[in-house]
Amino acid sequence: ALRGTVPVLTRHNDPSGFAAMRPSAASTPPSPGTSPVHLSDCIEELVRFTLSSSLDGADLGLSRDYCARLHQDEGPLEDPIPTRLQAQDDASDACGGVPVHPLYKRLALAIQRCINRGSFLKTSKSVEGIEEVESLMGRENEWSELIAEKGSELLSMYEAVEFELHVQEPFFSQLSAGLKTVEGRCALGNYNRIGRGVLLIFNKCLLFQVQVVPYYLCVSCI
Repeated sequence: ALRGTVPVLTRHNDPSGFAAMRPSAASTPPSPGTSPVHLSDCIEELVRFTLSSSLDGADLGLSRDYCARLHQDEGPLEDPIPTRLQAQDDASDACGGVPVHPLYKRLALAIQRCINRGSFLKTSKSVEGIEEVESLMGRENEWSELIAEKGSELLSMYEAVEFELHVQEPFFSQLSAGLKTVEGRCALGNYNRIGRGVLLIFNKCLLFQVQVVPYYLCVSCI
């Protein structure tokens, strides 16, 4: 969540706040983005942030080396088709040609397509005369159930977001680590609509709930 005007913020499911200051005549801060916030617009940054948390020590069940390779910017060639791929529904196209780098972008696209379909999507079709391994089919069913459950939860979370904000480093890292629980903004535009209980998302991947929104006349009053 955030503290507002100044807002006080807290991580979603953890209490926080947002604080706001009464703006001077010269103040012209950008207004926060408002709902709807679409998962499809945020999935790439969400995957990047999740993988980077593994590099910082979080246990995702994935090796550190695997996550690091997904983050690598260097690729054999620049892939010119990711934007075109987003408009297509054929899952096999998502993995065709030279992989786009960093690879987490292609992973994010594949996850988004699976969520859209509500099930795991194969990248290749069955070959006539060759039976699929039963254990693999079982894993695919497990993946489909996971996608249906967690994908629905993700969609619901993003649909509940009312405001979208952006913060630069080191403040983003402080927010994600729980070291920063107060965010101050000038009380202009949509910032005046931020109140207790509102869900905010920072940098497309960190969800907070506003706990308190105190107002101050100046910075020195905070």
